[in-house]
Amino acid sequence: MNFGELHIEGGKARFFADGKERVISCKDIVWAYHKDADDEIVFHTRSKKKYQFEMPKAEARECLNVLKRQNPKLMIGCSQRGGRLPMNSLDNTRDLGSMQTRDGQHILPGRLLRSGDLYHASYEDQNYLRKKCNLKQVIDFRAEKERKERPDVVIHGAEYIGLPIMDEKSGEMLWEENMLNRFAHFQGDAEVYMVQFYEKLVLDRKAQHAYGEFFRFLKYQREGATLWHCALGKDRAGVATALLLYILGVHPSAILEDYMCSGDCLGKDIESALRLLENWGLPRRALKNAEVMLSAKETYMQHAFEKILEKYKTIDKYIKRAIGLTAFDINFLRDKYLF
Repeated sequence: MNFGELHIEGGKARFFADGKERVISCKDIVWAYHKDADDEIVFHTRSKKKYQFEMPKAEARECLNVLKRQNPKLMIGCSQRGGRLPMNSLDNTRDLGSMQTRDGQHILPGRLLRSGDLYHASYEDQNYLRKKCNLKQVIDFRAEKERKERPDVVIHGAEYIGLPIMDEKSGEMLWEENMLNRFAHFQGDAEVYMVQFYEKLVLDRKAQHAYGEFFRFLKYQREGATLWHCALGKDRAGVATALLLYILGVHPSAILEDYMCSGDCLGKDIESALRLLENWGLPRRALKNAEVMLSAKETYMQHAFEKILEKYKTIDKYIKRAIGLTAFDINFLRDKYLF
């Protein structure tokens, strides 16, 4: 079939570039999408080559369908950078795909998904993760007690890995069924508590080891998407995501922006929790503490990275010494997930 300058037949894509005919196997195309603004189709190959062809939207849609039939593993579409997936029960499930690095590369869509727990995942959302995202690996950062009280739904074809960042002895910041009751009895300063909790997430040896294991799971994942989560998807998963984005070369401002998106995604859940607490007759101080603990605030993540710099001088030294990643590991992750 012909699509402008592009001809697709027999599992091959043929076109002219630099005065020469190029022939590429459709199976070597890993990511393709249509750019509305420029009316062109773009695809990236396994060898990191990028090709662009002028093509109107209707023709591009058919071209992408043909490419997908030739290569079922092909990632289609250019999501909003780090954008929320179209879920009806998982408000804070986002694809890091299309986020740009400082050297102009992009994270491959459909491979790296951050989320809150999957306890209430609807059938439609489970199906989306299984079919559209090709979910193959779920990494759960919650403690054992949390996982037992709010177990993830089982998504067929995905391997589940329990990788607790903190355990029950590490404090009260564990999101169990009685968490609202904990807000009611919390007597401390919520702001101070959260700042200290983020500090513990980056400096505690158990947490550091767990994050190192997380990156190794990403390194050895062969195909499909990996989804990682804690309870809400903003604290333990937020630190994991921030470190991953740093390793992949994303600009610090974009890392912080991605972290703050959790606050927007969780807005309805936070409002519901606060209304419930208010109906319980909790005093204003308890409501304020709950709002602080449920929110994503720049100061939390900024403090975590400040403590890293204070102890390790640079983030790179922290990644090497505390997390345990070598230069080879980092280059491997970049080569695997960047295009």
